[in-house]
Amino acid sequence: MYKILLADSDTAYTDKLAPFLTNKNCALLFSKSGKEVLETALVVTLDAVILCGTLQDISVFDVCRKLRDKTSVPVLFVKNLSTEEERIGGFMAGCDDFLTEPYSLEELWLRLCRRIETRRRSKQFEIFRFGKLIVDTGKRMVTYSDKLCDLTPIEFDIFAALAANPKKVFPYDTLYDLVWHTPGIKSKHTIQVHVARLRQKLYELTQSGNSFIHTANRKGYMFDPGSE
Repeated sequence: MYKILLADSDTAYTDKLAPFLTNKNCALLFSKSGKEVLETALVVTLDAVILCGTLQDISVFDVCRKLRDKTSVPVLFVKNLSTEEERIGGFMAGCDDFLTEPYSLEELWLRLCRRIETRRRSKQFEIFRFGKLIVDTGKRMVTYSDKLCDLTPIEFDIFAALAANPKKVFPYDTLYDLVWHTPGIKSKHTIQVHVARLRQKLYELTQSGNSFIHTANRKGYMFDPGSE
């Protein structure tokens, strides 16, 4: 079962898509505003987000950009009468696919499944143990001495990528591509902001001054389990 968020200020598109996706055994969530989309993406593990038409507060392009700062979930645009400029804008904002009218629901489904399964295959579900620290990629959980670390989806993706390769230096661009899956739209600052928040949470979790994440000569980051 896929968990999919449908976003549109007008129910015309969602009313069309919802019965079809429900019949495909998908669990659906609905949002009419960009704020709702971003808040949901932070607290729910989604398999995909479908942005249809327009949203009540901010543009779907801005929502897509903000999603890319928070999660690597596949984002699909479904729009009517879209121009070439809009399609290019969608991909530049970080979307994974863009469908325009007319399209078939089966085509949408095939594209959606491909994006979701590609993302799933790129993540091998493993459990990494470093003494008291456990990183469970299947359950998407980080614990230390059985205490759970409350991470956002993007924070977990960053930490899991580093923990899977102890003492390997990941340049900023490489880490961005691994987590966001958006080549060509890289931001060193975005990585730094998320890592800073991640480190703070790990400091609070371990209460030992150890975040396990080290900056490597300003070139990138690496995971060092240390004495754990």
